[in-house]
Amino acid sequence: MVAVAVVVKSPYRVLAEDFARVGVQATPSGAVCLDVGSGWLRGRQRREDQWWVGTDRRPCGDTQCDMGALAFHDAVFDLVKATDVLYFAARPWEVLDEFARVLRGGGLFLATVPYLAGHIERGDQGRWSGESWMAMMREAGLTACIVTPLGGFVVTWLNILSGGYDVPIPAWMTYAARFVDRVVTPRADWWACGWGLAGRKA
Repeated sequence: MVAVAVVVKSPYRVLAEDFARVGVQATPSGAVCLDVGSGWLRGRQRREDQWWVGTDRRPCGDTQCDMGALAFHDAVFDLVKATDVLYFAARPWEVLDEFARVLRGGGLFLATVPYLAGHIERGDQGRWSGESWMAMMREAGLTACIVTPLGGFVVTWLNILSGGYDVPIPAWMTYAARFVDRVVTPRADWWACGWGLAGRKA
């Protein structure tokens, strides 16, 4: 008898992890990488052929510090990954400046943030539009910036109806909903469940 594993996560979580995984895979072997907010299993996209340092405001990473005041010298990382942490920042533009500070020239910034994901956590400071994130990344000196909607109308409602952030559903339902979005949702950015953010240090 063959056991079949069924991945069960919230729709937002599935698409956010997929986005982060693609960015990590695009980063070369031997890269020095920073995982901001590395607690709560956010580092699952890490690769063994890269050198990773985790930091969190709680004592659950390699280094404990606030993401707005990172305990690192300038220009030391090839990748800064911030999975689902930027919405805890009251001034995210200042945090992006700090991420850019510790990135080397040509280094990659990678993040995911919820938008209409239908969940609120303690310490949540709010939601920003895709246009706002693009402006903040550019203001921080990042280039080749992209803001990708993580799902559209169908994915967002599936996420809300399934209970939001922490109630899982089979991953195939998320991918089916994303396919429908691509066919019938003309402006996914109006209905984005979340955003995938990326940019490079000049």
